[in-house]
Amino acid sequence: MHELAAGHAQRWLADSDVAALRAAIDLLERAVAATPVGHERLVHRLLSLFLLLRDHFEFSSAAADLDRTIEAGEQLVAAMPTYHASWDRCLNDVASVLVWRYDRALDPCDLDHAIELRERVIAQAAPSSFLAHVNTRTAARSEYLGLVNVYARRYNRTGQLADLERIIEIRKLPIAGTALTDPDGPTWMSDLGTAYRSRYHHTGVLADLELGLRLGARAADALADGDPRKTEICHGLGDGYATLFKHDRSLVTLGRAIEFLELAVSMLPDDHADWSSAASYLAGLYGMRFDRSEKLADAKRAADLGEQALAAIAAEHPDLAVTLSRVGVAHLNLFSKTREPSYVKRAVELLEQAARATPADDPRWAGRIANVGMAYRGRFEVGGIPTSPEQLRTLAGHITEATNAFPSEQVRARYEVGSLAHALNEHGLAVELLDSAVALLPPAVPWEAGWQDQEGQIGRYPHLVGVGVAAHCAHGDPVGAVETAEFGRGLMLADQQNLRADLTELQALRPERANRLRELRARLTPGTSPVMPGPDSSERRGLLSDYHAEVQDIRRLRGFSRFLLPPQLSELRSVADRGPIVLVNSGLWRSDAVLITAENDPILIPLTGLTDEDLRDKVRELLDATGDSSPLTGTLKKRRVLHGILAWLKDTVVAPVLAAMHSAGALSQPTPRMWWMPVGPLSLLPLHAAALDTVVSSYAPTLRALSQARNRPPVSARRQLTVALSRTPGLNDLPGTAEEAASLHANWPGTTVLADEQATAERVLNALTEATWAHFACHAVADLTAPSHGGLQLHDRLLQLPAISALNLPQAELIYLSACSTASRGTRHADESLHLASLFQLAGFRHVIASLWPLDDTVAVAASRAFYDLLPSTPTADEAAFALHRVTQDLRAAHPDRPDLWASLIHSGP
Repeated sequence: MHELAAGHAQRWLADSDVAALRAAIDLLERAVAATPVGHERLVHRLLSLFLLLRDHFEFSSAAADLDRTIEAGEQLVAAMPTYHASWDRCLNDVASVLVWRYDRALDPCDLDHAIELRERVIAQAAPSSFLAHVNTRTAARSEYLGLVNVYARRYNRTGQLADLERIIEIRKLPIAGTALTDPDGPTWMSDLGTAYRSRYHHTGVLADLELGLRLGARAADALADGDPRKTEICHGLGDGYATLFKHDRSLVTLGRAIEFLELAVSMLPDDHADWSSAASYLAGLYGMRFDRSEKLADAKRAADLGEQALAAIAAEHPDLAVTLSRVGVAHLNLFSKTREPSYVKRAVELLEQAARATPADDPRWAGRIANVGMAYRGRFEVGGIPTSPEQLRTLAGHITEATNAFPSEQVRARYEVGSLAHALNEHGLAVELLDSAVALLPPAVPWEAGWQDQEGQIGRYPHLVGVGVAAHCAHGDPVGAVETAEFGRGLMLADQQNLRADLTELQALRPERANRLRELRARLTPGTSPVMPGPDSSERRGLLSDYHAEVQDIRRLRGFSRFLLPPQLSELRSVADRGPIVLVNSGLWRSDAVLITAENDPILIPLTGLTDEDLRDKVRELLDATGDSSPLTGTLKKRRVLHGILAWLKDTVVAPVLAAMHSAGALSQPTPRMWWMPVGPLSLLPLHAAALDTVVSSYAPTLRALSQARNRPPVSARRQLTVALSRTPGLNDLPGTAEEAASLHANWPGTTVLADEQATAERVLNALTEATWAHFACHAVADLTAPSHGGLQLHDRLLQLPAISALNLPQAELIYLSACSTASRGTRHADESLHLASLFQLAGFRHVIASLWPLDDTVAVAASRAFYDLLPSTPTADEAAFALHRVTQDLRAAHPDRPDLWASLIHSGP
């Protein structure tokens, strides 16, 4: 039968006689059925049957024929020994047929099996250099790339990071010094760059994105204009630079993105299948630039390109959903600036289509739902067109189904739909969605990377906590408002606090758990000059995985269910025993304060006069005025702007808060004391100065931070460190710093003074480990877009925030930062409290004196001298807030028309 089948097969090959092919298959199936397992000819007969069945499927395209082919292939794989000459080719052929069936039926089991077969081939063969001659037992270039293609299909389906890691591992093989001399070299390099950029989208690690762009640029430079590969690479580079723009917000970066996309579009004929996708993406980039530049030419280019792309794309094009989404977002961006109803109407139409065209298991589906929610909210705001409760519930249900979405997109989807529900007064649903978004913030942050990556990811959601707090307030839930603020703010500070948390109780009950956790924390905590793993290192990611698994195991122990979780309000209420704490929030649609006292339930205080639009206007005015150093116009601007802001704060925030405190009996003590806990951009404003005549004010980033500062044991000795730089290389002189140092030394003769050339980063860090009190009089840098780039400017270098956060100073009592903007932060990261004041408090200082904006050198000297004169000669500094309050009142008396001189200094701590 086998020999007769071979004759029919020859006729099929010679004449394409389908009847002969079917006769051959029938004979071979009978021959295989009659051949015992283990027979020496079984493999040969199975191989012949598999190849002919594959030919028949290619002719018929029938699903049943494909199933028969795979069944024969499975039998063949099971029967063929690994030493067989055709073993590797057979496994790859069966894997290919499995991929065919996956492309038709989308059964993930077929992909899993195809990967397993191809990995067996790679594991049995000798590695290939991709450049050298290969023999039959060496893993050839085509086999590696075939494996990559299967992994890519599964990654696009599931979004699993492990698949992408394997793709990168394989794609790195051909990248050697001579790779670009091979005709396929640019393609390999570009594909590896694409994989790194994909990993960035998954983890948020900026180094991956930057490496991907470098590889892509090298590949593009190696190809001539007109080469189809260059078109594709330029398209990818445009996408990569657009993503980088979301980090650095530089119009130069966005210009590079547009430049590459314009080149890609220009190299494609108008009737090319990829022209529409490239044009739609370019439309989105012009929309992004319009969002920054507000140039009508950019807006028109975005709209025209997008509509042309949609007119050109075929209904069955695989990029149809992507194109609909991009063009819809372009219209939505235009609407956000122009408030033109036609833009949002078109955006709703396109974004609904994009969501319907995206499978629920696509990693991008949550992002598409987020866009729909954003468009519905815009439609409601401009035209009053509501979204029904049923539609809201449907959107919320879709979000919970999007389990394959990247964590960042899951956060965004919950935020957008939750915000829409809040705007429509569906506050129960809003609270549910926004709380889940806040809970997902930690998984969305790339903790294995550096601070810049972490703050970049957190900065994508500048309104999330504020809207969440407002939704709880609208729902009549002040406790939930406080707990949402507590969980969603200061994530990076909380992460550092968890790595220092006290393990005494755990050590006593489960010492093996405490020792294991202590070991992992030691390996995760960087030194003062941390060297973070490169983009190819998985060590830190593995350590984090082990750390989180250990924490989860500890939470399963009796009595440790809330181990390292943010404390609930009931656990923290006692922190208000020395005076009330006031959470102040301005949401997009309502503003509130919550009064927290030790005795009573939190009190909700609606702030009807505080609007988000007014707040953002005041913050812009403040940043503009305090950043103007011109001696005449800058002084006049600061005077005018600060007077206006203080009067506005008194009316909109301070007056209703003080009235509520009076009703609660919190103003009855001789010198009322309070702590401000502002949410979002409110943290940039001088609330303490607007309440100067009534209360002694301090600030706290979170209740947890205040509790930890209060519970630290008091110090027993005052060991003073003074760092003063009257001259700093490359910066203007600060002659007043020498006076500050001299005054401190006169009062405390044992003071350690590091001045000018002596004030190097290494000496300062070493001295801080011995000091209990510290005073810095020098230049400081506050980077409002990337806070981790800020720090203290010392003689040899900038002492940046990450290095300060690595300090652990259990005997630290008070630090006075007599430098510019040491408590300032940008609006994108306002809730993170990433500035010098908060980081020194994290390092161990119970009390911190800092400034909200640049200090006048002469006033800084007078303020610090008066502050120290008012403090008692004790090792502790528990009178610091009262002393600073008095200093501020005296400065106001001396400069009544210059609030920029007297309202800047703030106290943080117990």
